[in-house]
Amino acid sequence: MKKIVVIGPESTGKSTLCKDLATCFQIKTVPEYARVYLESNGVEYTYQDVLNMIHGQLESERSFVEENRRNPFIIFDTNYITYKVWIQEKYKREEPIIEELLNIDDYTHYLLCDVDVPWTHDPLREHPNAKDRQRLFDAYKSIFVDNDLPFSVVKGTRRERLEIAKNIVNKL
Repeated sequence: MKKIVVIGPESTGKSTLCKDLATCFQIKTVPEYARVYLESNGVEYTYQDVLNMIHGQLESERSFVEENRRNPFIIFDTNYITYKVWIQEKYKREEPIIEELLNIDDYTHYLLCDVDVPWTHDPLREHPNAKDRQRLFDAYKSIFVDNDLPFSVVKGTRRERLEIAKNIVNKL
C-alpha cells in the first residue's frame, strides 16, 4: 500500500487537495487529527495536548490503514512531521517519539503544499504573516531534505495543484 501525505504550513490548501484527490481517485483520506482534537477541546492547548495529538494521529492512521488494507494507496491530511514543525516552532524543542518516527518513516511520498495561496482566517490558525508561512515551509522542506524523505512541492491554483498531485500519485 502506498502512503501519500499532503503536508505543509497552515492555510496552504492541504485539506482541499486531500478532498480533491479523494474525489479524483474515489478513495477516503485520513483527516488531520489536530483539527479534530482542537475542535473538541478548544483552541487553547498545552505541550501535553500536542503530545496527545501525536498519539491520536498515529492511532487514527493505524486504524485507517487497517480498515483500508485493500486500497492501493491512502492519502493522509498531514502526519507526525507536522507535529515536529509545530513543537520546534512553539516550544523550541525536539520530541523523542518524533525523532524515532523519522528513523522508521515508511510513507511513500510527501506532497508539500507551497505558501503561494492566500492565508485564510480560521480560529485554529496562528501564522497569518507571509514571512512566518515561508519560514515554516522552509522548515518542512529542510526536514525532508535532511532525512532524505521523498517529497514534491505542490503549488499553483487549485486545479494546478490537483494535476501536479495526480501526476505524482499516478507515477508511484
